[in-house]
Amino acid sequence: MFTFCRLTLVVTIAGLAYGCERASPAPTGLDAGVQTASQGPAASASGEVSDQTVRTILGAGDAGFVPKFMSSHTIGNSAIFERDGKFVTIGGTGNTCCSLQVDGGFPGQGTIVNVQQLDPAGDIKVDFAQAGFGALGDIGVTRGGGPERFTILSTGRNPRNLALTLVEDGGKVGIGTRDPSANLDVVGSARVRGDLTVFDGRVHLGGTATPAGRLQVSDNFSGFGPSHIIQVHNIDPTGDITVDFASSPIGVLGNMGVIRSRGGRPDRFVILGNGRSPTSLPLTLREDGGNVGIGTADPKRTLDVNGDGRFSGNVAVAGDLAVTGTKSSVATLSDGRRVLLYAIESPQNWFEDFGTAELRDGKAWVSLEGVFAETVNTGASYHVFLTPNGDCKGLYVAERRPDGFLVRELGRGKSTVGFDYRIVAPRRGFETVRLHELP
Repeated sequence: MFTFCRLTLVVTIAGLAYGCERASPAPTGLDAGVQTASQGPAASASGEVSDQTVRTILGAGDAGFVPKFMSSHTIGNSAIFERDGKFVTIGGTGNTCCSLQVDGGFPGQGTIVNVQQLDPAGDIKVDFAQAGFGALGDIGVTRGGGPERFTILSTGRNPRNLALTLVEDGGKVGIGTRDPSANLDVVGSARVRGDLTVFDGRVHLGGTATPAGRLQVSDNFSGFGPSHIIQVHNIDPTGDITVDFASSPIGVLGNMGVIRSRGGRPDRFVILGNGRSPTSLPLTLREDGGNVGIGTADPKRTLDVNGDGRFSGNVAVAGDLAVTGTKSSVATLSDGRRVLLYAIESPQNWFEDFGTAELRDGKAWVSLEGVFAETVNTGASYHVFLTPNGDCKGLYVAERRPDGFLVRELGRGKSTVGFDYRIVAPRRGFETVRLHELP
């Protein structure tokens, strides 16, 4: 506890000047009385002399506190406390850690520090500086160079490129929430203008369940505008819009998306684009037994195509082929025109073969070609059509066997003449199929 015995102040009544004169401390801790005396003219800070009323101001305070005027003639403790010449506390006395400490705790007042800028156009910031460098960063409201915004380590105020770390001691950071449940909990939209890398973790968009893979996207937005869940958008109007599938150390094994026109080819949507499958991976659609639709949203078969199709190679069908139109072959004429040739249709599965043989002494045995014989059932009935190539009494099939047939001349003739034949036999395994009805 300290006691001011007498502090003589020159109070400027008319607002011209002020000065002070300090007397030595009293030997006792008793407060002295207040005395007022006329001291005559007093000198101002500029050296001017004016008549002033000199008052004797007395008061008491605690050691370490910066004094303040309690009234026009008394002084006491202010809210500022100084310890050891280096620790300053506002609102308390317990600071032993830093140059300035502000203690709150005023009933009904939640704000501890209020940084107010009187200039309506000026920034409202707290700077963090180091001797020799100046400001290393700041925090506050920036008004220049764009719209008003609250910044931490704002542009141009971080000459050493210091990293920004929020709660490095294991706490949690919330944006848009007062109760963060993760290291970074953002309630609202986020935008990243650059790379986003997730190390040794999983990303789940649209849900809270543990993702089955590294990235899982769930559509949990009821009534949320567009029906799509993921949109791949390329800002470059001429750039490809693809999703690549890569493996180390090979690189991209395939991709899916839109390839822009180049090399005379138009814009196109591709899966496993040209040159992007170095290991020549096959393309499999729905290997789990589901249906694939082209031109239809409701495929009824494993592959349901609604529209025209074109193949520039061979087509192998391991099953039935049913068409509602015609099955045609394309023939190119000498003048370059192309015409269609139509297949002969039958209500039953028949295979046929053609050949030429010769009748000697009125008879001829014709053996069936071995491969053809394996594709048909010649054990059952089959048909042979004969056309003689010379004058004779006529020809007929005298005997049919699984491996061939016997041809004779009518009327027991003994002519030697060539003839053409056509054999039509039922396809092996389809002997009883006739005019099969579609479901």
